[in-house]
Amino acid sequence: MNLRQESVLFFLTRAGCCLCDEALAFVEPMAGVRGLSVELVDVDSDRALKREYGLRIPVVLLNGEVVGEGRIDREEFSRCLTAATFRRL
Repeated sequence: MNLRQESVLFFLTRAGCCLCDEALAFVEPMAGVRGLSVELVDVDSDRALKREYGLRIPVVLLNGEVVGEGRIDREEFSRCLTAATFRRL
């Protein structure tokens, strides 16, 4: 699976993940104001993703770079996303 698409924030999740639901509530709006779309990816749908990220979800990737994982702090995520967004310009 290609997790390096331009202007796409990949949100790795799985069914029943409460941390994922909490994070997605602020990740989507933050991505939207930066012109990024959010693509949800079920980490359990791909053996390699499950092996690499399964114990770390939620994981948020931009251009293949982790910009948030686990219990994502809203303020820290905003800083990381801003920095990653500027690097891609």
